Amino acid sequence: MGTPTRVLYIEDDQACGRLVQRVLQRSGYEVLLAFDGAEGMTLAQKMQPNLILMDINLPEVDGRVLTTRLRSTPQCQETPIVALTAMTGSEERKLALAAGCTGFLTKPINIDRFPQQIDAFLRGEKQKLPPAEQQHHLE
Repeated sequence: MGTPTRVLYIEDDQACGRLVQRVLQRSGYEVLLAFDGAEGMTLAQKMQPNLILMDINLPEVDGRVLTTRLRSTPQCQETPIVALTAMTGSEERKLALAAGCTGFLTKPINIDRFPQQIDAFLRGEKQKLPPAEQQHHLE
């Protein structure tokens, strides 16, 4: 039996973190939880997860800022980082993708579909902004 796929979830709401952890563990994933940005940065570099789930509204450091920081490290340059947030606006999605997120999922999660959504990102699925919007959001 191979090594399980490792997912890091950076989320300050512990109840939400535990729910996602249970859902993904049932599908065979190893799930690490970090409850703030500093812990998430440390775990991402030390444990080198296969995928990172990122809450956007984190205390002390915004999830988009943390995504940019993670992308600047050798360990996380190619790691899929998926925003998982209750903020559902299209502008939030655009900002998350412009910051370096691979994809954007909204809370509450659909527990039946969520593992398949994670599988798709692990297989290389990416959500993209049109080129004109990429430049606009990076300025």
